Amino acid sequence: MLFTKEQLFPGLWSVTDIAGTRSFLAVGRERAALIDTGIGLGSLKDYIRGITQLPLTVIGTHGHLDHLGGSAEFDEVLLDRRDFDLAYGHQSGSKRYDYAKGLYTAMHPEEEWRFEESDFMPVRTAPYTPLKGNDVFDLGGITVRMLDLPGHTQGSKAVLFEELRTVLLGDACNPGVFLFGEEASCVEQYMLDLRAFKEKYDSLYDRVLVSHGGPFVDKAIVDNVIAIGQAIMDGTDDHDPVFLHGSSACNAKRTGAFGRRLDGGLGNIVYNPEKIFIHK
Repeated sequence: MLFTKEQLFPGLWSVTDIAGTRSFLAVGRERAALIDTGIGLGSLKDYIRGITQLPLTVIGTHGHLDHLGGSAEFDEVLLDRRDFDLAYGHQSGSKRYDYAKGLYTAMHPEEEWRFEESDFMPVRTAPYTPLKGNDVFDLGGITVRMLDLPGHTQGSKAVLFEELRTVLLGDACNPGVFLFGEEASCVEQYMLDLRAFKEKYDSLYDRVLVSHGGPFVDKAIVDNVIAIGQAIMDGTDDHDPVFLHGSSACNAKRTGAFGRRLDGGLGNIVYNPEKIFIHK
């Protein structure tokens, strides 16, 4: 099965692809909004049309291949302009294939991988449409508001479902925030942006969604990640070396299988030890 769905609230669905990445579908009275398009194996568009036939707005939370790998299926996809180059650079067919196969075989070691690169949607060549700051989409009974939360990538967004008092933090603040890629902020800059996000938006939501695992995590995730970032800057984190996606990095908190913290705590940062502080 290439996709599975879960209704989280009336009007809000989580759709998980074969690589374990969640997209989210908000369905109002007049329109629907699809947040992210997954890795691109199989037709997410057809799957979504099995849930709703309403006019659809498609939005990317950031430019990584596991979130925009299926974007070529959709005529218009909105994305923060700062992630345009990243999105195009991430979407070769072989990159998506290798990523999906690696994740699937790790999650299902007893099952045979049966797909070919030709089973994936084409790579997107059409332009993205730029998101404009904190854009708001009124779907009719559900209001979707985009919130800036750079760090994981420079164009990363959180998504507030206003009436549900629920925020999707996606990969921008999750149980294992990746800050080791070239597109990522240093830890100090991320801490400034995450603290600003908390100060500005904390009162607007009670529940938190993430794109991998979950779908719900405790709202304390933001405070926990802030504390971990401070520990990195203070030099009191675990500084545990790890090799991920072809890069050497450090876990702030030691982890076991699938990035789970060994101490059972919630929140982590995987960072480049050469990119901790802002260099002025």
